[in-house]
Amino acid sequence: MPDCPLPLDVLPKPLQKHADAKAPAPLRMMGAKGLVPAVAAVDLCTLLYVLSFDGDPGVRETATKTAEGLPDKIWGVALRAEGVKGAVLDWLADRFAGKEAAIELALLNAATPDETVARLAPVVPRKLADIVRQNELRLLRHDGIIRGLCQNPDALASSIDGACDFCVRNGL
Repeated sequence: MPDCPLPLDVLPKPLQKHADAKAPAPLRMMGAKGLVPAVAAVDLCTLLYVLSFDGDPGVRETATKTAEGLPDKIWGVALRAEGVKGAVLDWLADRFAGKEAAIELALLNAATPDETVARLAPVVPRKLADIVRQNELRLLRHDGIIRGLCQNPDALASSIDGACDFCVRNGL
């Protein structure tokens, strides 16, 4: 996948053949549909992410649709995992934008990129805005998060005030 930011070797050997651009389209389509031998949830989500960059539009669309339709048990494990790549977490956060439980797991995962949290901060519901506010390390690392939190109409004024006060006290 020429545009994919992840190399093929992030996948286990048995899955690489399903994501290799040189593989026949039906083999890649099997991967895009999730019809691969028993794999870990993280590996399946990573495979779908890689295939979302496939040169064949049908494979790309199928991989994205498969990811969006994953059962809770699979995306729940993938979003909690420590070994999942940040780019995959970012992509999954977009796929599950309407599922509060999935976004919560993404926000709680330390591997989730700060840019993803900053993008989500202005739009998450109140409960999740509090989770964003409580991760003070992220607030200090990426000022876009506090800016996004301040734009969130669902965030409590006390949460925003507390986050801003914390940031000012720490020189942000």
